[in-house]
Amino acid sequence: MRRFLIVMAVATSLVSLTPSVAQAGGSWIEFDGPLIVGTLVTGSGTFGNGQRAGVGAGPWFATLRPEEPGVDDIALGPVEISRASSFGWRATVTFVVPEVPTGEYWVDIANDDGEGVGDLIGGFVVISSTPLEGRLWSRVSTAEARRASANRAADRLRDRQGQLEETLSDRQATIERQAERLTAAGARITGLESDLDAATASTSTWPFWLAALIAVALAFVGFLLGRRYATRTLVTGASRSWAENQEAPASAEPNTSPLVAPK
Repeated sequence: MRRFLIVMAVATSLVSLTPSVAQAGGSWIEFDGPLIVGTLVTGSGTFGNGQRAGVGAGPWFATLRPEEPGVDDIALGPVEISRASSFGWRATVTFVVPEVPTGEYWVDIANDDGEGVGDLIGGFVVISSTPLEGRLWSRVSTAEARRASANRAADRLRDRQGQLEETLSDRQATIERQAERLTAAGARITGLESDLDAATASTSTWPFWLAALIAVALAFVGFLLGRRYATRTLVTGASRSWAENQEAPASAEPNTSPLVAPK
């Protein structure tokens, strides 16, 4: 069993097996509900110019073609084409529904050369023996169409999920690479901070060592000068005052200390 609504939705993209519907895309002849065997029905629809023959290439005829193989095509009768009040042309076909197995059928429109007219696709109908059978068939077809639509939606969701998972995987890999780079940069920064701390510590202690060295040198120089002045005082008997020691002696005779023996 074919899905009626699916076929109606995708019929514009189908290529017919007969010359009458050789070009995909276009307008439709519509019928009211399932067609019941033996009843008189009328279908009509507007259409415009297309890649098929013009309206003047008629006369035009309708043919019933089964969706499923096993049933021969059946001529339905002539198709009346007239100017439409709003757009293009209107095609109208009236016929008695032939006695065929319950199922789905195409209504093809063509001339004696098998050419279609304008952008008119034709029609698509469900034929049944009784109204109840037709309604049940339509309900089953509708349910199957909805299930097929849900399956297509689920397939699209799965495809989308796969794309999102792939994108997420790529982004996760990028994040991991960035984390590794940040970790390496952090380790490098830590090493540079350690080197900077060591250099700062070395730089901050050398003035103290230099000051200590200068102090030691000054102390040593002071010690030497002290010994020199002490020795001069003991030998010459000069005053211990530095200012007095700078004055010239009163005579050429050196001052002698009682502790120093005369020459």
